Amino acid sequence: MKSSDKKQSLKEELQKIQFNKLDEKQIINTAIARLEGGQRDRMVLAYLAQQLRKLALERNLSKEGLDLLTRITRPNFDEDIAFSSITWF
Repeated sequence: MKSSDKKQSLKEELQKIQFNKLDEKQIINTAIARLEGGQRDRMVLAYLAQQLRKLALERNLSKEGLDLLTRITRPNFDEDIAFSSITWF
C-alpha cells in the first residue's frame, strides 16, 4: 500500500467515526486536518493517542473514544518488528 493510500484510508476511517462529545469531535477534526496538511500517519496517530489519553485520565472519554484509543495503541507486532529491525542495521 502506498503512503498516500494509507493516509487516505486513515483519513476515511476517521471521517466515519461518529462521536457525541464535542471534545472528541474536535480531536478527530484536528487529526483529519493534519492528515490533509501532509502530516505523517504516525504523527497523527501519536497526536490522537495523546489527546484521547488525556480525556481518559479526566474520565471524559466515551466508549467510542475508548475503543479508538485501544485500537490505535494496541501493538502491531509485524510493523513494530520490521521498523525496529530497520533501525538496527
